[in-house]
Amino acid sequence: MKRSKAVLFFILVCAIGVCSQTPPEATTPKSSSTEVWQTFELAKGHFKILLPAKPTESINNDGGITSYLYIVPLDRGTLLGGYSLLEEDAETWSAEGSKSFYEGFWEGFSKSFEEEGKNEIKLESQEKVVFAGSDGVEFKFSLRQFRGRFLITRIGRHSYFATVFATESFSREDQDKFINSYKILTPAKTESGKP
Repeated sequence: MKRSKAVLFFILVCAIGVCSQTPPEATTPKSSSTEVWQTFELAKGHFKILLPAKPTESINNDGGITSYLYIVPLDRGTLLGGYSLLEEDAETWSAEGSKSFYEGFWEGFSKSFEEEGKNEIKLESQEKVVFAGSDGVEFKFSLRQFRGRFLITRIGRHSYFATVFATESFSREDQDKFINSYKILTPAKTESGKP
């Protein structure tokens, strides 16, 4: 599971960069009432999701673990969706290994903000949820002016996640539209990665 931490670091560096920048004017939709949400099939067909603008793609391949991260900065927050193909032994992780995977994501997520000198991230709640039709975990958090939601699920070697960094002007309706639209296209949902 150690190499999964490299994947997490890649995701978090991208997220931190997005949260510390002001979105560019030309690519940032200004109002949810004027946005046209579209479905994007991403990560070479591993998932699809509804977004209000074309996402920026980042790909990382570290030690045979491939991760795709898609970012849409908005004037009222940021949307991130992603997929990672984990190491082969993820197929055989025990229940404790799966639990450690989810806990490790939050631990790395929160520590990365502290290491970058950002304000301390505060975990508001953590609960088991159904995300993209599979068992997963949702972390709700606060960071500076943002209220965040980080949802993740794992099916065997496949990890899927969606994150919202929202200011007060980001409607819960639009957050839910994004999160609830996440659809896993591969693999068959017969493998287990329960939290």
